[in-house]
Amino acid sequence: MMPAAEVHKVNGNDLFKRGDFHGAVVEYTKAIAKDASSPVYFNNRALCRIKLEDYDNALDDADRAVQLCKNNEGLLMKADFYRAQSLLGLGRPKEALRAAEEGYEIAIRTVSPSARNMCDFILRAKKAIWERDQRRRLAEKSNFFQDMQNLIYQDFDAKVRQLRNHSDNGELDPDGISALSDQIDSLRFERDDRFRNLQTVFAHLDDEKDRQVPGHMIDPITFEIFYDPVITKNGCSFERSSLLEFLKRNPVDPMTREPLSVADLRPNLALKEACSEFISENGWAADS
Repeated sequence: MMPAAEVHKVNGNDLFKRGDFHGAVVEYTKAIAKDASSPVYFNNRALCRIKLEDYDNALDDADRAVQLCKNNEGLLMKADFYRAQSLLGLGRPKEALRAAEEGYEIAIRTVSPSARNMCDFILRAKKAIWERDQRRRLAEKSNFFQDMQNLIYQDFDAKVRQLRNHSDNGELDPDGISALSDQIDSLRFERDDRFRNLQTVFAHLDDEKDRQVPGHMIDPITFEIFYDPVITKNGCSFERSSLLEFLKRNPVDPMTREPLSVADLRPNLALKEACSEFISENGWAADS
């Protein structure tokens, strides 16, 4: 006879397949009430809560699953991935990146087909970090622009006050009001010219770089930027997860068609570092 907890898990799985994530959460919760020692129930409930965008509770479940499945790398990999998704949903991309990288290492070690999804998520997390930093940079630049603009207007006001004081003290040329008006107009022209120059400088700072990923940073199988490139004995570089999937179907070099095995692969550390640096400065590349 199937244990009661397993009955609730099966019911939850069925509801999940039908898209009833709320109902599935209820069933997995009942399973946990019967047996709180199984990481599977916490992992399953975490995934449902991610689907429901209930990231706080999903993270709690994933953390609990991590604690329970130290000796099961497959379940630990899932828990790490769910932790990563929850953390990204909570706006904590750096923590999400670390969790995803931990899961990715397990996926590679166990030759899991989930490695490709993990790799894609890592690029998403890196993009999220870049976007957050970019928003901060833009805010700082906007504040700086406002400060510079205020200084220009303050300088103009100070010079106009000085002119008026000179006029009141009879220190201007004999032309009187006409001379004062002309000099204020001259200052106003100078102010507006400085402001236009300031706008031009900041407009150039907004110019986007040429949004093109260098060809040597693109995986020839997925046509995406590298995250974890490996190099073959023939000197060709590929994304590790995509090449491992390819070799499962056909043990040859995708470029040369010569025999190739996992043992022939070596990490391309220089290329990995170059791609990581490129993404940190150009987060949009994660979507390329």
